[in-house]
Amino acid sequence: MTEQKPTLLYADDEPPILRMATRILKDKYDLLITTDCVQAYNYLRGNDPPKYAVLDNIFKGQQFEGIAIIEKLFSERGRLPSGIVLCSGTLDSSIRRRAEARGAKCIDKPFSPGDLLGILSSFS
Repeated sequence: MTEQKPTLLYADDEPPILRMATRILKDKYDLLITTDCVQAYNYLRGNDPPKYAVLDNIFKGQQFEGIAIIEKLFSERGRLPSGIVLCSGTLDSSIRRRAEARGAKCIDKPFSPGDLLGILSSFS
């Protein structure tokens, strides 16, 4: 019997980033991929949220930013439902502190495959 892979949500509004993430993560995780921030939020607030999530901070022209999803989930539950990584090329220290204060981890774009896998494994 094969061991079931943990589920990971990857939310980013840039399809090339999602393709890269799929290549890096598909062997270790069952992936949920979305370019929509509301869909990402709904996955994470559901009854069976993914074990891990990687959220881009900036979703151009959409309702939420990644930090807003983290803060909304934290305010609803008092904790995050998943191990969440916030990533962006523009993470300033204020956003980083807000995310980390709620239990999320942060990674700057561009990141190497090893950096991403390393930060995800730090939740285990």
